[in-house]
Amino acid sequence: MNLGQDIKNKMIAAGFSAGQVAAKAGVSEGTISHWKTGVKASQRTYDKLIEALMTMIAERQEKMKKAGLLQD
Repeated sequence: MNLGQDIKNKMIAAGFSAGQVAAKAGVSEGTISHWKTGVKASQRTYDKLIEALMTMIAERQEKMKKAGLLQD
Protein backbone atom coordinates (compact mmCIF):
# COMPACT_ATOMS: atom_id res chain seq x y z
CA MET A 1 0.00 0.00 0.00
CA ASN A 2 1.31 3.48 -0.78
CA LEU A 3 1.18 6.56 1.40
CA GLY A 4 -1.75 8.10 -0.49
CA GLN A 5 -3.80 4.93 -0.10
CA ASP A 6 -2.95 4.75 3.58
CA ILE A 7 -4.08 8.35 4.15
CA LYS A 8 -7.25 7.69 2.15
CA ASN A 9 -8.06 4.62 4.26
CA LYS A 10 -7.53 6.50 7.51
CA MET A 11 -9.61 9.43 6.26
CA ILE A 12 -12.49 7.11 5.39
CA ALA A 13 -12.17 5.16 8.65
CA ALA A 14 -12.35 8.42 10.61
CA GLY A 15 -15.42 9.48 8.62
CA PHE A 16 -13.95 12.65 7.14
CA SER A 17 -14.72 13.78 3.61
CA ALA A 18 -12.10 14.78 1.09
CA GLY A 19 -13.42 18.34 1.29
CA GLN A 20 -13.01 18.49 5.06
CA VAL A 21 -9.43 17.20 4.96
CA ALA A 22 -8.53 19.43 2.00
CA ALA A 23 -9.85 22.52 3.78
CA LYS A 24 -7.95 21.70 6.97
CA ALA A 25 -4.74 20.92 5.03
CA GLY A 26 -4.98 24.03 2.88
CA VAL A 27 -5.02 22.10 -0.39
CA SER A 28 -7.64 21.82 -3.09
CA GLU A 29 -10.14 19.02 -3.16
CA GLY A 30 -8.78 18.30 -6.65
CA THR A 31 -5.40 17.52 -5.09
CA ILE A 32 -7.03 14.86 -2.97
CA SER A 33 -8.93 13.50 -5.95
CA HIS A 34 -5.67 13.11 -7.85
CA TRP A 35 -3.86 11.06 -5.24
CA LYS A 36 -6.94 9.02 -4.45
CA THR A 37 -6.85 7.85 -8.08
CA GLY A 38 -3.16 6.97 -7.93
CA VAL A 39 -1.43 10.20 -8.97
CA LYS A 40 1.39 10.76 -6.52
CA ALA A 41 1.48 13.98 -4.53
CA SER A 42 4.57 15.73 -3.24
CA GLN A 43 5.92 14.79 0.17
CA ARG A 44 4.96 18.29 1.35
CA THR A 45 1.33 17.66 0.35
CA TYR A 46 1.29 14.27 2.06
CA ASP A 47 2.73 15.91 5.19
CA LYS A 48 -0.03 18.55 5.13
CA LEU A 49 -2.70 15.88 4.72
CA ILE A 50 -1.31 13.73 7.53
CA GLU A 51 -1.07 16.68 9.89
CA ALA A 52 -4.59 17.84 9.02
CA LEU A 53 -6.03 14.37 9.56
CA MET A 54 -4.22 13.95 12.89
CA THR A 55 -5.46 17.36 14.03
CA MET A 56 -9.03 16.59 13.00
CA ILE A 57 -8.97 13.28 14.86
CA ALA A 58 -7.52 14.94 17.99
CA GLU A 59 -10.17 17.68 17.84
CA ARG A 60 -12.91 15.08 17.54
CA GLN A 61 -11.53 13.13 20.50
CA GLU A 62 -11.40 16.29 22.60
CA LYS A 63 -15.02 17.09 21.78
CA MET A 64 -16.03 13.55 22.69
CA LYS A 65 -14.18 13.79 26.02
CA LYS A 66 -15.91 17.07 26.83
CA ALA A 67 -19.24 15.46 26.03
CA GLY A 68 -18.43 12.54 28.32
CA LEU A 69 -18.35 10.06 25.47
CA LEU A 70 -14.65 9.24 25.84
CA GLN A 71 -12.49 8.76 28.90
CA ASP A 72 -8.80 9.63 29.23
